[in-house]
Amino acid sequence: MKINSKYDNLILFLILFLLIFFAIYYINIIKALLNEESRAYLKELSHQAQQKVEEKIESKFELLTALAIRNNGVLKQKANNIEILQDELIVESGFDKILFIANDGTATVKEDNSVKKILLKDKKYFIEASQGRNYLSEKIDDSIVYAVPVYDGQKIIGVLCGFDEVKYLVDNFNCSLFNGMGYVFLLDHDGTVLWHFNPKYIDGNFLEFISINSLELIEPTDASSWQKDIFEYSINGNKRYCGRVPIKSKYGDTGINLMVSMPYDYVFERTNIITNITTQFFFTLIFISFLGLAYIGYVKYKNNKEIEQKAFYDEYIKSLYNRNGFLKESEVLLRENRNKLCLCLNLDIDDFKLINNLFGHDYGNMVLNDLAQELKNVFKTNAIISKSSVDEFTLLIFYEDVVAVVAKVKLFMNNMEEKYKSKFDLNLAVGLYFLEDNKEKIENIITKANIARKSIKYSKRSLYAVYDESLAESIKNEVWLAKELQKAIANDELELYYQPEFDLYTEKIISAESFVRWYHPLKGRIQTKVFVNLAEKLKMNIELDKWILAKVCSDLAKWREEGCLQKRVSIKFGRRSLYNKEFILFLKEKLKQYSIRPEMIGIEIREDIVGYDVESAQGILNDLRNLGIKIILDDFGIGYSSLSIIQKIPIDIMKIDKTFLNNIKEKNGVFLLETIINIAKNLGIKIVCEGIETAEQIEILQGLKCDYGQGFFYSKALSEETYKNMFLIG
Repeated sequence: MKINSKYDNLILFLILFLLIFFAIYYINIIKALLNEESRAYLKELSHQAQQKVEEKIESKFELLTALAIRNNGVLKQKANNIEILQDELIVESGFDKILFIANDGTATVKEDNSVKKILLKDKKYFIEASQGRNYLSEKIDDSIVYAVPVYDGQKIIGVLCGFDEVKYLVDNFNCSLFNGMGYVFLLDHDGTVLWHFNPKYIDGNFLEFISINSLELIEPTDASSWQKDIFEYSINGNKRYCGRVPIKSKYGDTGINLMVSMPYDYVFERTNIITNITTQFFFTLIFISFLGLAYIGYVKYKNNKEIEQKAFYDEYIKSLYNRNGFLKESEVLLRENRNKLCLCLNLDIDDFKLINNLFGHDYGNMVLNDLAQELKNVFKTNAIISKSSVDEFTLLIFYEDVVAVVAKVKLFMNNMEEKYKSKFDLNLAVGLYFLEDNKEKIENIITKANIARKSIKYSKRSLYAVYDESLAESIKNEVWLAKELQKAIANDELELYYQPEFDLYTEKIISAESFVRWYHPLKGRIQTKVFVNLAEKLKMNIELDKWILAKVCSDLAKWREEGCLQKRVSIKFGRRSLYNKEFILFLKEKLKQYSIRPEMIGIEIREDIVGYDVESAQGILNDLRNLGIKIILDDFGIGYSSLSIIQKIPIDIMKIDKTFLNNIKEKNGVFLLETIINIAKNLGIKIVCEGIETAEQIEILQGLKCDYGQGFFYSKALSEETYKNMFLIG
């Protein structure tokens, strides 16, 4: 034992030395693993960014090809106004510039209000596309060029080119990476910075920048080193990781590199602290080593979670997947549940922007949180839920019984409506797609559910629709009709009709209601309900209401100048127009522009529009009424809150819906009509009864002391010229 005691200190020292050695060795291994894992995450994020950019390039080619096919007839004719078509294509497509290059290599361009021809036959994009190949150019100045051939049958008649700035490739990218310490930028093949979220940070050549700012470079700053997928560099002694992916397309190599950079210390700060603690607490090395390893594992887990959170989860409702996370998780679950019944649900809130404008963004966020919680409560563990945009949610639901799962969808919708009915009408649009094959690509699944949702968007009440092939064609037709309507509004191709309103006792005209008509050159007359509902669905109704308002003011001014009788004209206001400050200003500007007395304008609003937000409506309508504009409540009696509405808002005239007149011979029909008229009389409100078709109806209304009438008995809606000649010329 003497020998043992003699060497005790040495043995202890050796043990401690070995422990220190293995502790340091083990920590370095952990560091290397973290390093490798961080590189992997960085690479994944870089490739996600690359995928988004390449998808954007592909969609640009699809759009340009569609434009070439649709406009090949005009392009073939080589019309003198080809530059006008090019301007229209720019507006429609979103390109910075569009050129049509004829087979001789010439293109017509507009510069300083003049038109000239330029020769582009030597440009590679023209040469490639003129041989029947789509082509994506390298960077030219600050832009890249998309080029597609234009065919007339099998013959190439020219090339259609779209020009886009390089920065648009990464438009809408979030630059707040890794807690604000990361960034994204674009380089060309020799390292020159093409675009950066903060140009003051990096400007000029990337290689020269890090050479100037580096005390010690991890790798040489030559072209071969930075062109690796993952590389390291140092700025002022601060080590950074950078992921590089080239932006390529099957149509050509842009010569552009997308770079994602993250700080080294972001991952390893706490690891270094553990290393220092291990050194300082030498005599408790085992405890510290185990503690350090546990803490390193925690840091690794936390960093991975933070990166994963930003990459795969929603920014505001952190418990929900974003689109990237939903795609990734859905692919796994569909693969693991090949034989289970599956439903994809896509939903959003109608007019969510209006909710934010009226009640504030905090209130809007509360609605979104409530919606997310209700989805979780109803579908529990049987679904994965994502927030795919501001107010759009997508679910993948595995179920056993179709009746039961549809019942849950209805339950969710009813619960949300009930929760907010006292404040406003919360209308949800829900699209359902029942998968036929769980091997179907998740992108296609989402698209089909999305198509179903769009088919019922802005239906003025919560609805759901189930996808079938006819819906896809319907959406396609809607998109086409919307573009045609947009053109019709812009080119003043709509018409305004007027239906007069009469005093029931003198039979003299007192006013007229305006109606918009659309006669399409190919489709003929488009039903008013069809294109008005489409305008509301696609948020074009404010522009449509502006056109109607401007036309009414123009006609009133024209009739005044021609010495015609001056009679009030009423205009129907949609919900978005009423609550839109810009539209109200537009109304006041038009009155001033055409010198129209405000009392010559009546504004017709439905009770459901007012009921959406009574307090806001009160302020807006009082403002308009104080100007002298007549406020008209349209279709009174068809809603649920008619009596409460007329007590809260200023009303000059009330129009009774024709359903009351149609039911006048039924039990209590006259009593109901008389009650409504008496209430209005007591409130000082004039009454217009709609839908009069017989003399008998007039006699009844006269007996009930109704003021005014409107309907086919007197006149249908007439063109402007006919209405003027029949009723305004004394």
